[in-house]
Amino acid sequence: MKSRKIQAATVFVFIWALFWLGSCTHQPGVYYDNTPKVSNNCSTDTVYFQNDIQPLLNSTCAMTGCHDAITGKESIVLTDYAAVMKTGGINLQNPASSAIYRVLSKSGEDRMPPSPAKAWSSDQSAALLTWISQGALNNACTDTTCDTTNVTFAGSVAPIFQKYCDGCHNSSNPLGGIDLTNSNQLALLDSNGSLLGAIRQKPGYIPMPLGGNKLSNCEIETIAIWIRDTTLSAGSNQQQQTLGRH
Repeated sequence: MKSRKIQAATVFVFIWALFWLGSCTHQPGVYYDNTPKVSNNCSTDTVYFQNDIQPLLNSTCAMTGCHDAITGKESIVLTDYAAVMKTGGINLQNPASSAIYRVLSKSGEDRMPPSPAKAWSSDQSAALLTWISQGALNNACTDTTCDTTNVTFAGSVAPIFQKYCDGCHNSSNPLGGIDLTNSNQLALLDSNGSLLGAIRQKPGYIPMPLGGNKLSNCEIETIAIWIRDTTLSAGSNQQQQTLGRH
């Protein structure tokens, strides 16, 4: 009798363990640690979820009507690490078969993000695949260095907007008519300080990125330097044109 009770207890514990482990996965065998892993420096060989992947998801997928916490289209929520691991179809054994990755290269209505939204670039898709291949960790990095010695739009500013804003403010479907891939439009946009006000999340401005984390101090400073240099250059050109008419 005692032996049967022990066997029953053992079976109960085993079933309970399976249930508990299953509650932490979306794909069979995918178990994850939700504890953030933060590095004091950023390695160029590592893709960081909080720095590289979540901003892209916020900009292109985790939006109202799609995969935010409220809408959760097709029961898929991509607003944070735990939600991505539970509903994104992550497959650590075969990263390329992960649902969240496969839908990026599909066509027609099956492609995500769906048209007219802009598709992910090959570099962005590759970054997601690399992150999964590296273990799909809840990792982040804080880089104390901030190189602003040679700020250009293409090399410094555009990559920031591509990561945080391209899903909404791209050239093919610019929300509010604001295309952050167009340097000329950006220069006009910030003639009244609205761009810096938004990314610095000052009172009276709609905080950007919308629904995402604030840009790092280095990223904000990089954009501010580009705006300053562009404004000075435009002012110098205008002055030269005015002098040339005299």
